[in-house]
Amino acid sequence: MAWNNGPLLVHHGTDAGSAQAIAPLISGHGHRINLALTRLISDFGRGFYTATNGYQARQWANQRALRLGAGAAARVISFSIDRTSLDALAHLAFVSDDADIYHLVVFCSHGHPNHGRTGGPYDVVHDRDSRSKLRCTFARRCAP
Repeated sequence: MAWNNGPLLVHHGTDAGSAQAIAPLISGHGHRINLALTRLISDFGRGFYTATNGYQARQWANQRALRLGAGAAARVISFSIDRTSLDALAHLAFVSDDADIYHLVVFCSHGHPNHGRTGGPYDVVHDRDSRSKLRCTFARRCAP
């Protein structure tokens, strides 16, 4: 198949209750991603984490359901994103497993909100495992 710059399919692993709160509206437009409900202390800081790998998202969903305990069900929500809509976002990419990614994770896990940037945090951080943290700017500008 030839490259055509088609949509990017990303997956978010969560629990059933959160999936219902996040899922696209019935009209099929927009989403209800509320970054105020996300954790400040996480790998790349506060954000909406997705994976291009569906298996990875299922693993995250299963881990979340286990943490929540009895009655919690794992769910994966998928979003199709126009790649061109990502052009205006500030990206940081880690293409190898080196000390830089470790240092950023430690920095963010201590509650530093802006990735050490004066202009605010990166909108998207990609790591070697194809995880991406899509932040508030994504939610505003790149509605799935």
